[in-house]
Amino acid sequence: LIDIASAHGLRLHVETDCDSCARTPATAEELCRRVPQLALSLDYSHFIFLGHSPQEVERLHPFTDHVHVRQASPGRIVELVEKGIIDYGRVLDDLKRRGYAGLFMVEYLACGETDQCGVDVAVETPKMIATLEGLLSAPSSISHQNFYYMPITGDRSRPRSDGKGGGTFRP
Repeated sequence: LIDIASAHGLRLHVETDCDSCARTPATAEELCRRVPQLALSLDYSHFIFLGHSPQEVERLHPFTDHVHVRQASPGRIVELVEKGIIDYGRVLDDLKRRGYAGLFMVEYLACGETDQCGVDVAVETPKMIATLEGLLSAPSSISHQNFYYMPITGDRSRPRSDGKGGGTFRP
């Protein structure tokens, strides 16, 4: 798959997901070391849900080319913005230090997990967007051009963007 993607000018990504072959930070890192051209679509929430610390997840930053953004806590794959344990300021600082030029995507989807956790995506999505925009607007931060988010309907076919970096939230 790496060769096919490369032949078309693409980079193959694996999402760090509870149900993927990159289920733990250690297995995701091992996979990337064994397949050097592979990149990660890093989603902290899956690791946090499974009980890994944010510090354990940081070891994956060198392999990351895309970041899914939402809050989580141990046992809760999706969490209210103010109750989650992921310090996105720290995440952005470390990614910037490493020269990260990939994308960020806020991903509060309307699905069973959000219902089970009592999270209203129509409320949490704009709160997470505002948090991320605030962090990205800091003079020392990563470019705001790298920020997209998915519509709250769960439609994964296209990100929303105003073409100038950042998105326009329209519930």
